[in-house]
This record gives sequence, C-alpha cells and structure tokens, in this order.
Amino acid sequence: MSYCFLYPGQGAQRVGMADFLKGSNESIKLVHEADQILGFNLSELIFEGPIEDLTLTKNAQPALLAVGYAAHRYLVNFYESDPVAAAGHSLGEYTALVSSGTISYEDGLKLVRERGKAMQEAVKEGEGGMVALLGSGNLEDLLEACKGDLCLVPANFNTQKQTVLSGNMKAVKRVAEVAKNFGYLKAIELKVSAPFHSPLMKEAKQRMERVIEDVEFKSSAWPVASNFTGCMHEDNPSCIKENLINQIEGAVRWVQNLEELSELNFDSWVDVGPGKILFNMIPRQDNRDKFNYLQFAAGEER
Repeated sequence: MSYCFLYPGQGAQRVGMADFLKGSNESIKLVHEADQILGFNLSELIFEGPIEDLTLTKNAQPALLAVGYAAHRYLVNFYESDPVAAAGHSLGEYTALVSSGTISYEDGLKLVRERGKAMQEAVKEGEGGMVALLGSGNLEDLLEACKGDLCLVPANFNTQKQTVLSGNMKAVKRVAEVAKNFGYLKAIELKVSAPFHSPLMKEAKQRMERVIEDVEFKSSAWPVASNFTGCMHEDNPSCIKENLINQIEGAVRWVQNLEELSELNFDSWVDVGPGKILFNMIPRQDNRDKFNYLQFAAGEER
C-alpha cells in the first residue's frame, strides 16, 4: 500500500490530542522535546490543557506541529512506509515540510511559534474575523455586496461546497446575514482570533519574512503541496520560503492541492492528526475505486 499524508491546521487542536502516542516512546519523546526547544511546558498544554490556553494561536500552532510530526513518525512505523506525497492545511503545511525533512523539527517549532505570535498580534482582537460559506453560490457578487471599502477576501477553498472568507469584522457579519441571498445554504461565523489569510495579516507577513530568511531549508524527501500556489512546491528552498511567506496573506487553495495530489500514484489518503477535519474534505465523489479513504486518529485506522 502507498499513502498520501495530510496534516491539519489550526482548529484541530484539543486537550489530550496526543494521548494515542503514549504507546510509542519515540513519539512521546518528540512531543516532550518541544518543551526544551521552545522554553516552556507545551506538552502539559497538549496533554492537560486548559483548552483556553491551548487554543491561543501562539500555542496551538506549535502544539499541532509537535503532535503532527510525532504522529507522522508513528504512522511511518505503523505502515512501514514513507508517504508518496503530502499536503498540510495552512499551519499544517509546516508540519508536512518538517515531516519531509525540508525544515528541521527544532526550526519548525520555532517558526510556527513565531508565526502564531505574529498572526495573533497583527490585528486587534475583535477587528477581524472569518466566515464559512456552505453550498455553491455567487461568490463574486457576494464579495462586492459586503466588502465596500473594507477588507473581505477568500481565505480557504476547502471543498467545492465550502469556502471561508476573511476580513474586517463588519464585512464578515454582513456575509453571515446575506449569504443565502447569493445562493449559499448557510454562512457560519468562525470562532477565530484573527482574520487569517487576508491582507490584514500584512504585518505578520513582514515579520515572518525576516524570521524565515535565517532558517535552513533543504530539498523535500517527497513532494509537498503549496497552499499558496495550489501546486506542488518546486524542489527549491528559496521558492518554498517565498510560498510560505505569501501563504500568510494568501488563500489556502486546498481544493487544488487535492486535485494535484490525486494525479499521483498512491492507494490511500491518511489524515495525520486529531479528529477528521481533513478526511471530511477529501472529494469522495471522485476516484472512489482508486482510493481508500482512511482517517488516522487515536492510533487507529478507520
């Protein structure tokens, strides 16, 4: 069997999300190593919470990378195989790049800790938000009707029937009120601390540009998809850095990522993380006979 690994982003965190790793000394050790690397007790937040602290962007991002990479190592041993290719959703792209050897585990943790702080501090609380659109509608007209002179842009193209918008809170609330008038089934305002993947993240992008520049990037051991371009990363460390920097303001082109990956020769998708967020985004209507839809959680195949 051959596999394509998918790594979740912020929103997948939950207290106890690494409990399934307790049977693997190697994986548990990796989670605890994050404490020494970052200089605070991240593993305690992962195993014990509280959820309010774990959910803070500056903590959630390194926590998900630590657990995602530890789960990756667990899975490679479990399946006795490296993945054929990989993709990560937003923050998960860093986990995918760490797992592929492009970024060291230590550098990856430090990068996403700084990324989390930069994104959390880029916009004052309450000034920006995100809203998920369910169904198919007229996106261009909806944006035109709601944004006015405010910021409102597509942030995540998650599936053919789920798009997330990001921007000023006033525009986000307009979307939630009128989305049905533009053909959408529902609009759900998301509980997030900032308007991620929008031009309002400009300050965070500038801050991360300086940080990423000093980190060593290597060639990936297998292909990894770029959220920003929608295509596979080139085998060029400078290009990968540029794509990660642009990803902070740019949309996550997840639909395109999965389409690109579907062209590769592998048997099954695997959601490498807590819950089944990415598993639910896999386009089940396509290639049902070609792929087995697997979800990895709590150390089990489901």
